Amino acid sequence: MNLSLSYTWWFVPGCLLLGAGLALLLYFYRKPEQVIPRNARIILGVVRAFCISALAFLLLNPLANRLVTEEEPPVIYLLHDNSVSVRLNKDSVFYKGQYLEQWSKLQEALRKKYAIEVLNFGSNVSKAAAPDYSETETNAEKALKELETITAGVNTGAVIFASDGINTKGNSPITRLDAIKAPFYTIALGDTTTPRDWYIREVLTNKIAFTKSKFPVDIQIGADKLKGKQGKLTVEFGGKKLHEQMFTPTADREDLAVSLYAEAGAPGIQTIKVTLSVMDGETNVRNNVSSVFIEITDTRKKIALVSEGPHPDLGAIRQALSADENLEVAYIPAVDFVPSPDHNLVILHSIPGAGFQGSDLLQKMQNLRIPVWFILGARTNLFAFNNLNTGVRINGNNGRMDDARMGLNRSFSAYNTGEDLAALLAKAPPLQTFAGNYEVRNNADVFATKNIGTLSTGMPAFVFLNENGRRTAVLSGEGLWRTRLYDFEQNQSHRIFDEWIQKTAQFLAIQDDRSKFRVDAKNMYNESEPVYIRAELYNDALEPVTDSEVKLVLTDSAKKSVNFIFSKASDYYNLNLGKLSPGVYSYVASTTRDGRSYSKSGRFAVNADRMEYTRLRADHDVLYQMAARSKGEMFYPQTMDRIPAQIEARDDIKTVTRSYRDFTEWIHWKWIFFVLLLLLGSEWFARKWFGTY
Repeated sequence: MNLSLSYTWWFVPGCLLLGAGLALLLYFYRKPEQVIPRNARIILGVVRAFCISALAFLLLNPLANRLVTEEEPPVIYLLHDNSVSVRLNKDSVFYKGQYLEQWSKLQEALRKKYAIEVLNFGSNVSKAAAPDYSETETNAEKALKELETITAGVNTGAVIFASDGINTKGNSPITRLDAIKAPFYTIALGDTTTPRDWYIREVLTNKIAFTKSKFPVDIQIGADKLKGKQGKLTVEFGGKKLHEQMFTPTADREDLAVSLYAEAGAPGIQTIKVTLSVMDGETNVRNNVSSVFIEITDTRKKIALVSEGPHPDLGAIRQALSADENLEVAYIPAVDFVPSPDHNLVILHSIPGAGFQGSDLLQKMQNLRIPVWFILGARTNLFAFNNLNTGVRINGNNGRMDDARMGLNRSFSAYNTGEDLAALLAKAPPLQTFAGNYEVRNNADVFATKNIGTLSTGMPAFVFLNENGRRTAVLSGEGLWRTRLYDFEQNQSHRIFDEWIQKTAQFLAIQDDRSKFRVDAKNMYNESEPVYIRAELYNDALEPVTDSEVKLVLTDSAKKSVNFIFSKASDYYNLNLGKLSPGVYSYVASTTRDGRSYSKSGRFAVNADRMEYTRLRADHDVLYQMAARSKGEMFYPQTMDRIPAQIEARDDIKTVTRSYRDFTEWIHWKWIFFVLLLLLGSEWFARKWFGTY
């Protein structure tokens, strides 16, 4: 063990001199101390000098550093595939019984000589002694990525990887092997023969459809070893038969694609159910039925484009918005436009204008609280616009126009922008904007400022405002059509421009939720993901609070209800319902605050993950490659008991010795404190014994 100080060693003699000096002063230069016999004074002086010197020395923060050597035994990691595909074969009884006993015995044999860590994997990795084959998704790549993190800095001896090789999500696990410095001993599970099966591979449709619209339904079906056998395909939508078709495979391996259209009816979550009749000789009928869910809605946002006359900007905006199926866009001449509560957004181009000021129209939109997007152009009547009190005012114009590009404001937060949009706006042809001094309300959210040439003026080019929940925007120039053309010229698509216009319209069309109790849940979840629901509660000042209990009643399609209580976060409530079975669920969330009751209801659907039921042929080639590339070996359930002997025979799987320097501050050693306390206490007692202080 070595000793080091935080200060120079030259302070040590000073500590000794300090202790000796104070001891001499106390016991040999003060007359009252003469009552103590000389020999006792010498002993007590030495004790006092030692204690004071030791305390002064401790103030120098001495460090004891020693070389520590530890032995770290190798850790064997056992990863087991927990997906349903492992048991969906002719050996399902074996994998749910005898095989689990073998897996347990393997752990016991390894535990005698090694430290072991047992993990299951499917969509995620979890600790478990044995699999229950409940996962509906297999992501072996993700499992090895997590294992890489777990094994970092650990003496990893080997990895035992038991799976059927079927990976339904992510890349091949082989891509993660090099990051884990250990041999893989794979156990090949499942059946590599092709079973006799007639199955639904996939059902594809829209997530959302609008009332009275038609939407596509594409069905992919496969048939293995059923040549000449006849089966029936039935498709139901909303509980009614939509399509029926007979199918007779003409080969041992055959696929069928069925494309059809359904018409959306009443709003709500509707079910599309695809059923295949059971053919003679099928071993797995779990994949003969598949249900997917689609949300039927009538909440398409209605947007009106209004101007005195045609303008290329209107065409560019209309084409961009028409690409979003959630938006319904119509151009209406200003003289014919009548504001309606049905309008979610009105885009006014060059209005108020030179020939049409539309004061009555603007007043009616304000009364109806319709969001407005003003686009100022050369024909805009600037005097009339300034009198609208929109939150943007342009002074000292004198009819002048500037060619200006938009410099994106990096702190803009109303919606996501991105570097591609910033680059497009910085280089696109300039807009024709009004010159002058701009005054903007303090609560305005500036999207972009005017850049004239290479000079940033700092004056707003595009501004968003919110007045008591009614959103407005002011674009101080025209020429958007050139920006859309430039986007296509540079990127061979209008994607960047169109997404920008769509986000702007969607943001403006949303009316702020002023309710005091809000519940947020997705409309669709997958079977393999947990269902999270968030709730928010506000006081009269619309400040978030969490001082009340929020409850939720969840009801499934069988009308069975379960009660839950939300957990509290800093300024909201959160509820994790876990993974739910496929189906349609309804919920009612409720709470009480200040004597008032609040409730919100909703519905969501959980879609089934079908891949584990359709891909049943084991892929042992992947397991063989994993073992070969990592210098391990592949085994089968019948031979897996040989793995411990194989590991024990390796010279590279052994206990490693790790050495490191351990630095300890003396002041943290408690025994020093007690020694000094004992010595000083003894000295004090002796002085009292001799009648001095």
